[in-house]
Order: sequence, then C-alpha cells, then structure tokens
Amino acid sequence: MKKRWISLLLVLALLASLLAGCRVELPLGGETEPSQSSGTPTQPSSSATQPSSSATQPSSSTTQPSSSATQPSSTPTEPTGSVVAPTQPSTPQPSEPKPDDTITLESTHTPTYANSIPRLCFDLSEQKIEKIIKDLQTFKNAFRANKDLDAILNAWNRCEDNYEYLSSQYSISEFYYKSDLQDETYTESYLYTNDMYYGYHDVYVEVLKTFYNMDTEISREFFSSWSEEEISVLTAYDPEISKLEQENNEIVVEFEKLTDDEIMSKTGDYYVRFVKNNQKIAQLNGYDNYYEYAHREIYMRDYELSDLVKFRKYVGQYVAPMMPQLVNKYQQAVMNFSGYEYYQFIDFTEKYRINPSNNYLRSYFNSAPSPMRTAFLQALDDDYAYFADKDTAYDGAFCGYIETLGAPYCFFGSQNLMDTTIAHELGHYYALLHLDMEELSYDLAETHSQSNEWFYLHYLKTNAADSDKKFVAALEKYQQYSAFTTIVVATMVDDFEYRIYTETDYSKYSDAYFTEVMSEVCKDYGGEEYISNYITDAQYYWRMVVLLSPCYYISYATSGTAAYNLYLEAQKDLTQAYDKYMHISEKVDASSFVDALAEAKIPTPFDENVFKSYAEALGK
Repeated sequence: MKKRWISLLLVLALLASLLAGCRVELPLGGETEPSQSSGTPTQPSSSATQPSSSATQPSSSTTQPSSSATQPSSTPTEPTGSVVAPTQPSTPQPSEPKPDDTITLESTHTPTYANSIPRLCFDLSEQKIEKIIKDLQTFKNAFRANKDLDAILNAWNRCEDNYEYLSSQYSISEFYYKSDLQDETYTESYLYTNDMYYGYHDVYVEVLKTFYNMDTEISREFFSSWSEEEISVLTAYDPEISKLEQENNEIVVEFEKLTDDEIMSKTGDYYVRFVKNNQKIAQLNGYDNYYEYAHREIYMRDYELSDLVKFRKYVGQYVAPMMPQLVNKYQQAVMNFSGYEYYQFIDFTEKYRINPSNNYLRSYFNSAPSPMRTAFLQALDDDYAYFADKDTAYDGAFCGYIETLGAPYCFFGSQNLMDTTIAHELGHYYALLHLDMEELSYDLAETHSQSNEWFYLHYLKTNAADSDKKFVAALEKYQQYSAFTTIVVATMVDDFEYRIYTETDYSKYSDAYFTEVMSEVCKDYGGEEYISNYITDAQYYWRMVVLLSPCYYISYATSGTAAYNLYLEAQKDLTQAYDKYMHISEKVDASSFVDALAEAKIPTPFDENVFKSYAEALGK
C-alpha cells in the first residue's frame, strides 16, 4: 500500500519538477540566446548555443481508498498571511489539545485563483488550508484518543486526499508560473503553494511519527500494513530536508529572473548555496554526497556508478570526435537552400503550430499503432496539452502527471516550437498513461520521449511529399547533430556535477572553482576550444542547467544512446521497432532501465560496441 507522502520523502528534490526535453541548438545568425528542444533548427555556424533547461516531475502516488474521502472545496479566494486552524476533535472526544499543539502553516506569499489553462484550476486558498489543517488536527486527536481505529483510518484517509490535492496544486501552480515568468501573481501563487506543501508535509510526518512512537495496540494495528522501507523512511525523516528544499526552490526562482548577461556573472553564487543545501539533504538521508543520493533515491537508476565511468569514456572516445562531421553534414544540407527555401525549411519543422489540423505530425500520430495514436490525439484534442505561445513564458517544454486530473499534462512554452518537440513530450504522455511516475526511471522516461522524435522522423522519410524531401534530409542531419550533441554535453554536465558533489572541501566552492572544474572536464571531450567550436559554450551551458536539473542530465545521454538504436531498427523493421517501444512504454517494471532495455532487446548504452557502430555510421 502506497502512502502519498512517501513519494516526497523518497524524491523530495524533484517535487515540483517535470519531465522535459533537452536540445542544443545551432545559432541563427551567430546569436547565442538560450533555447530548448522547442527551438527551431537555425542557420549553420561554427559553434552551437545553449538551451534553457529543466527536467523535472511532480511527486505523485496512490493510497488506500477511503469511502469517506473528500476533496477540498473549489471556491476561489485570495488570502494572505499565515493560517491557524481551530482544533476539531473527532469522536470519541479526546482531551483538549494544548495551545502549542495547534497546527499552523505560514507563508509571506499570496495565492490568486487561476483557471486560464484548460483543465488546470489553481484554487488553493486560505479557507482550503484551514480545512486541510482541521482534518490533520482531527487525525491527531483521533489517534491520541487511542480508542477507535475506524475514526483514525477515516481521518487519515482525509489527510491522504488532502496531500494529493496539495501535491496537484503545487504541480498546477508551476504550470501557471512557467506560462508567464513575468506574472507576479503566478510567481506568488507558486511560492505560496511551495510553503503550504512543504509545511503541511512536515507537520503531517511529525504527526505520523508521534502516532508510531506511541506503540499502542491501535497504533501497531494501524502501521501493520506498512513496509519496512516505509517505516524506515518515516522514522528517519528530518524536517530540515523540507527547509533546504524550500530554500532551493527560492534560489531557482531568483535564478530564472536573471538576464543572459547576469547568468554568467551571478549563477556561481547561487550554485554555491544550492550545492551546499543539496549536500546537507544527502547527508540527512544517510549518503556521503548528493550525487550518489540523487543517483539512487531520486532518479532510481538501476546501473552502477562504475557504468557511468565507462559511459563517459565512450562518449569522449567515440561521440565527441565525430561532432565536426555531423555539424558539417547539417551545414551542407542547408547551404544548398536559397534564402527563401531556408525559411520554408524553418516552417517545415514547425508545421503543427502553423496549422494544427493539417500537418505531418498529426498524420504521423494517425499512422501510429493504436495505443500510441489514442494517447497522442487525446493529449492534443482533449486539452491535455497547453501551448503558452508568449515571449514571457518559460522557453521549454515538459510533461508531468497531475494526480487530481488522473492524467499526464504537457506544457509548451516556446513561440518557436518544433514538431519534434511536440513528439518528444507526447512520448512522455503516452508512457505516463501506463507507467507509475512515482516509480519511473528517468533514463527510461527520456527513452520514451526521444524515441518518439525518431519515429516521427522515420515517418517523414517514408511519407513526406517529394517537394519536401530536401527538408526531411536537412532535418535528419539536424536531428543527428542535435541528438549526439545532447549526448556529449549531458555527459559533460554529469561529469562536472560528479566532481563538484564528490569534493569534500566545501570551502573550494566558488564561481572561479566551478569554472575551473568545467575546464578540466572539457579536456576529456576534446578541449574547451573544440567544445566551443563544434558543440556549445560549456561554461555558459552548465550555468543554465545545474540549478534547474541537478544530477539529471546523464539521463538524456543514456536514453539518447538507446533511442537512436530504435531509429536504426525502424528503418529495417518498423513493426518490430514499434513493438519494442510499446513494450518499454507499457509493460516493463517502471523503475528499471537496463533491465527494461534487455527485455525489449534494445542494446544497453554501456556497451562499447554500440558507440563503435554509431561512430562508424555517422563519423565519416
């Protein structure tokens, strides 16, 4: 039996994070504005620019059903300040709680009702928080009375429902926040929900711990169905973790307000605080450093750190050296275009946004096997995807599961949105309809999304009109360059973070030290000048991603390596490639990656022969 609060304890660092795309773009006219996988392919240049990034997912889980479970009221209000709920004792009547037992949740931020995003209503209010606290106080009073297990279970189920509601409101508040980073009401609502969620969680866990420690006949019966892991997590939890996570969220909000120029000069100072907080979180969870903690507990990777040492070596040995060939192939493809044809090519990559009802992407979705087709069209036609389409929105795309919605939801923020980005996020959407996000391996999740990009490209190669074949050929070259660039830079970021988080002398932490570490990392992938000429500005890139997605980026690299293999297989046997894709999206243990690939007979990214074959095929 799952407990909703357990997911936060196990993956706290990614509470409000969502699965997102990652791409490095070729700059248009030599500009270096950050962009995401949502950006269009741009005019060729000797260097590549850096993406804005986030890869993250909300906490989600299920709990024991309750016949008396109720959802909080949906009446919109606009409260301010702290909330103190009156005590509401359950039956049988316990002794009156002491004043210092009164539960309070505090915030200096103000929420505002919002319902402009289809299906996503943000309606958290002071009145709702009062009701949530009353339910928690009722649960506390019921177990203190220690007489009626049914009353305790009924009160507990209401607390679990409230936790689900708060978790969903936190996710929804992030969708609104990302839809317009300049809207102060959305920022305030996001920060308010952050305070309420973490505050409620801490109090809730303390109440449960108190009940467990009573060690009465009723408490033993209540906890009899809990696993050893759940009991261990409960008893070991330290509320300091929530405080550190809240501070990190505030750091990220401050970071996201930086201008491009400020990113280079100010990110290092934010990162010092951020890394120190993460190190404390890891230590409170019994780990020596955050890198190992994130690897095991947050991203649930089923391979060893020693496998990553080999993976980094293979990327430096086989992938990084072939980047000049890949960028040159893309350059040659678009250099044959006239100026008008080049802009036609840009439009070709963004056909869905130009004409949502008639485009290649929709045709691809209609051609896909039934389970995939149903999911893709549901997301687009039944309002499970939101297109912000404004310059003040977060310049990226992501997908997350919303508990109260009972479905995944996709966000697209860029005004220059490639069809491959939509395919990427709908790959997440399809898999999240079948696999539990709470248990999901993120390496596997990114295999779902990146593979769907390649299936779309394969569809174009076999179905595009003759007049569009030259654009398909250019898009394939772009996609190959972009995908393998992502493998290199994501691996470099992982290498960088490993060195930062395993450094035991925290006094070294500074912007200068971080810059020096990335310079050292670059040496294993061709050198800083080589990386700058053919891949990206490494010093800018790490600053863009390490606060938003700590220790996540290796998932893009491992999954990208596996996804390309499905593209190669699709060109030989499309039906078999689809079967393998649907297997890893619907039928595997969600927490596995290596085992899931093995089940579907997809080569592991830790096999040197895989890299050799890619280098031989592409590095010519």
